Amino acid sequence: MVLAGASAACSASTGSPNSNEDKVEFKEWKTDFPAARDLAKKEEKKLLVLFTGSDWCPPCMAMKEGLFDTKAFAEFAEKKLVPVMFDFPRRKQLPAQQAQDNRMYAEMMRVGPLPTLIVLDSEGKELRRIGGYMRADPKVYLEWIETGKLPPELERAFADTASPR
Repeated sequence: MVLAGASAACSASTGSPNSNEDKVEFKEWKTDFPAARDLAKKEEKKLLVLFTGSDWCPPCMAMKEGLFDTKAFAEFAEKKLVPVMFDFPRRKQLPAQQAQDNRMYAEMMRVGPLPTLIVLDSEGKELRRIGGYMRADPKVYLEWIETGKLPPELERAFADTASPR
């Protein structure tokens, strides 16, 4: 499988730079990719596709806490994104069809390390991707989602996994 051993390739810090008042639990993830793509097209939004190991991958859990569960991300996503999650949990069992679909999309999108974030335009064309997670202010990642720009230190860290767009 494409994702085997993927967490070893990631880099993460378990801490979070965000204060408790900036925390929210983001729950707006879609799991039906065709429906999400249709919604993105209808609303003229980008798709943010997350491949994660939500209950076993330390970088994935750090990304959830440090980026996705922040007010900044929730507000940004509501205005500009249709977020899609393909999860590969080890402790909970997904419905068989969802697990099969997740594997199919991981292979189709050539996913390597977890977490992997892929930004697609409203038509489904890949704009950029990164694999792994480095602790940073959520606004750094929001800027990357919007424009593709990362600060030099993160650009170097993600050089092996980022798409050159």
